[in-house]
Amino acid sequence: MKTLIAVPTYNEFGNIKLLIQEIIKQKLNADILFIDDSSNDGTQKVIKSFQKNFLNIKLITRDKKMGVGSAHLKAIEYAYSQKYNTLITMDADFTHNPKYIAEMMNQKDGYEMIIGSRHLKKNSIKSWPLFRKSLTYLAFFVTKNLLKINFDATSGFRLYNIDRIEKKLFSNIKSYSYSFFVESSYILNLKIKIKAIPIDMPIRFAEKSKMNLRDMSSTIFLIIKLFFKRIT
Repeated sequence: MKTLIAVPTYNEFGNIKLLIQEIIKQKLNADILFIDDSSNDGTQKVIKSFQKNFLNIKLITRDKKMGVGSAHLKAIEYAYSQKYNTLITMDADFTHNPKYIAEMMNQKDGYEMIIGSRHLKKNSIKSWPLFRKSLTYLAFFVTKNLLKINFDATSGFRLYNIDRIEKKLFSNIKSYSYSFFVESSYILNLKIKIKAIPIDMPIRFAEKSKMNLRDMSSTIFLIIKLFFKRIT
C-alpha cells in the first residue's frame, strides 16, 4: 500500500519547517510531495534541507505561480503515474493539522474520498475573523443548496483512494485556481462515495488568505455555471 501526502507551497518559509516536523512526528508510512510555485522566500531551501535526511520527501518546482488548483491536479497526476494507492492533499499553513491524517486513513475503507470538514463540529473555525467566517459559511450554503454537495466543497484537506477512482474523472476538471475545489467536489460527488469527517481548522499561520478577488469571481462564476448545468 503506497501513500502520498501532497502539499502545494508558495512562500511558506514561516511555517514549512514546523509542518514537515509535525508530519514526520505522525510516523506515517508515506511519501511527502511538495509542489512549489517558485517561492522566493527560502521555502525550497528548507524542503531541500530535509531531503538530505528523509528520502521520502520529494519536491516538484514550477517556474511561476500557477494556482493552487493546478498544484492539486499535478499531485493527482503524480499519484497515478507513480502507482500510489492513496493520496492525501493538505495546505502548508497548519489550517490542516497533520494529526487528522491517521483518522482519515482509518476511515477510508468503503469510500473513495474522505474530506476534512469545518461544518460538522461547533466552533471549528472559532478563531477566524468574521469576514472569513462569513465567506466560508456562505460558500457551504451555496454549494449545498445550488449544487447539492452535502460536504465541505471548498476544503482542500482530502484523502483520495486514488486506485479506486477512474483517472478520467479528473480530466474533466478545468479549474486551476481555488475554484478547483468546488468543481472537483461537484464532479466527484456524482460518481464516487465521499465521507466528511469533523476537524478543527484554526487561523492560518499567515493570517492573510492567498485567495484574491479574481479567485473569488471565478469561483462564483463556476458555481453559477454548474448550477445551470445541474438543472438542465
